[in-house]
Amino acid sequence: HWMDKAFMTAGVFAFTVLVILGVLSLPSVTASLSWREFRLIQSFLGWTALSLGTLHCVFAGMVETGAMRDGPPKVATWMHCVFFDTKQIPLLLPGITFLLKFPLILPFVDSRLSNIRSGVVYK
Repeated sequence: HWMDKAFMTAGVFAFTVLVILGVLSLPSVTASLSWREFRLIQSFLGWTALSLGTLHCVFAGMVETGAMRDGPPKVATWMHCVFFDTKQIPLLLPGITFLLKFPLILPFVDSRLSNIRSGVVYK
């Protein structure tokens, strides 16, 4: 089934990106990079790892419940009135992170932040 393959692929790619992030965080590797290169690599790979890990959790919930065969996936179905299901709990922090990041990538906010990072002083 394609969801099984997507589940495994997202997990393997997320793990690979996290290993690369770990190697790039070593002091000897970090010393050979400029601050701009380090920030770009850490930011890009960090968001890639978070996205792939989130997809891995979503596909895990869909694979376990037999989504598309037995009805709606467990990730999107509320079984209890107050408590989250075990397949929804790992999606809380990435969901909050994505919601808080979204306003920062809007063009008018991003250009202002880029100017501040480059040294422009606003009065």
